[in-house]
Amino acid sequence: MTSISRVPAPMLIAEVELDTGYVMVPPKLRFLGEYRSIWALVLRGGIPIGDVAVPVSSMTERWQSDIVAAAQTACGQAAPRVLASIADWHPLVSVIIATRARPALLRGAVGSILSGDYTNIELIVVDNAATGDNQATVASLARDDPRITYLWEPAPGISRARNTGSARAAGELLVFTDDDVIVTSTWISSMVRTFAGDPTSECVTGLIVPAELETPAQLWLWMAASLSKGYTPRVFHAGATNLPALFPFRLGVYGSGANLAVRSDVYSALGGFDEALGVGTPARGGEDLDFFLRLMLDGRRLVYEPAAYLRHKDYRRFEDALVQRGGYGVGLAAVLTKHLMTKNRRLLFRLVPQGVWYLLSPHSRKHAGKVWGYPRILSLAELAGLARGPFAYCRSRHARSGATPAAITGTQSSVEDIRPIPRRAGTPRDLFPPAPLGLLLATTLAASAVFLSASHLVRAIASVIIVISPGCAIVPLLRLRDRAVAALLVLLISVSLLVCVAQTVTYVASFSWRPCAIALLAITGVGIVAQLLLSPRDRRIES
Repeated sequence: MTSISRVPAPMLIAEVELDTGYVMVPPKLRFLGEYRSIWALVLRGGIPIGDVAVPVSSMTERWQSDIVAAAQTACGQAAPRVLASIADWHPLVSVIIATRARPALLRGAVGSILSGDYTNIELIVVDNAATGDNQATVASLARDDPRITYLWEPAPGISRARNTGSARAAGELLVFTDDDVIVTSTWISSMVRTFAGDPTSECVTGLIVPAELETPAQLWLWMAASLSKGYTPRVFHAGATNLPALFPFRLGVYGSGANLAVRSDVYSALGGFDEALGVGTPARGGEDLDFFLRLMLDGRRLVYEPAAYLRHKDYRRFEDALVQRGGYGVGLAAVLTKHLMTKNRRLLFRLVPQGVWYLLSPHSRKHAGKVWGYPRILSLAELAGLARGPFAYCRSRHARSGATPAAITGTQSSVEDIRPIPRRAGTPRDLFPPAPLGLLLATTLAASAVFLSASHLVRAIASVIIVISPGCAIVPLLRLRDRAVAALLVLLISVSLLVCVAQTVTYVASFSWRPCAIALLAITGVGIVAQLLLSPRDRRIES
């Protein structure tokens, strides 16, 4: 059990400008004694160069001077940087925000964007609520600034909403962010300067820092999400030097979809965001990770520039943090499952040993920031999400198979192998995965062997049959054209369900194989019934 006393929250968020010694704190600062520590973003010439955390107990009455001294000690040796000039280039920038039923947060995000120092923008707010809840909020904002455009996209999913916004956008650059951020006054101009300084760059991401750290849950989410990618600019492309391990599948190093700019022609060429991924779909996330991965696999050039920074507000409640970490795991696994279904599978398979170590080892860079009593249950929630991810992605693709995509030109990565397609009339059902009645017979015999046989070998073979049976029952419902892909999905879905069932059984009581076997057989039974019910309807359609 994590001791809250070990967590230095609440933390006061501040900014320190080293060149002037100026300390900026929230305008509604409470009594300093209510905070345990101060987390300060250190700037030089308006560009972030580092951060420092100082316990309140170690400060004197001149606490602002103490923060400046700590920042000078930690970051004083950093050299100043200057971004490129944009005197001769002022492209129209289309800023796209997808929102859903959060009008108060939306007002803060929109206000900070419109008050920036770069004015040649259009702001497109895409309301992804089923009933268009934010129309009145956006209308009131648009009365004061004609640069705001309101769009309603009732089809759920952040990817769908962003694609809808980009289809309406007229800008040379597309900038994506969320409704729970507060951007700095130089945010857009820093992105434009980055594109101007490197004309070959096709995508720019920026630094994300916390807007508040009032609760332990916010602190843990910030540490786990690793939204801060550091204070050194980096360039990512296939020919770059000092590429990270697991490139290009080290998805966390590129940036975040909440702070992303891309040239509009590149966005169209890539086909936008995958609408089977992201918040609002069964995959629950991963749309930005997939976009970055497709960018790298297509030979594009991505620049990470910390000068383009903004502040992000995380959930305060621990229950919400638990859900969010689980969703991150689902989204990551969904992205990896998608690319296992494409021509990139061989590259991905070669990186599996390193990837497993990176995900699970407490000594990997992924877990390096998890200090201050980071709860183990948050890591377990992420692992459980990873186990559910393959199945969630298959559900999401199946749900999207009949939907009309947003009007984005270009193509996604090749995922035709996993799209459900109708069978030709008169063709027999595939022999693999097995037909429902054959699967029913196999699982019945396997269950009898597990519960009645005295032979360890027979029970082991029967257990393997039971483990893969859920996948064999579910995958035929997708009607895949490629049997190799179907076999791989059988394995992924079966293992994912086994992990979920085992975790549930362990949580309810001590682990036992028999309850797991019963649960897996029950899932298989549901799949078999679904196959039997759908088969007559399929025959009527084909005739």
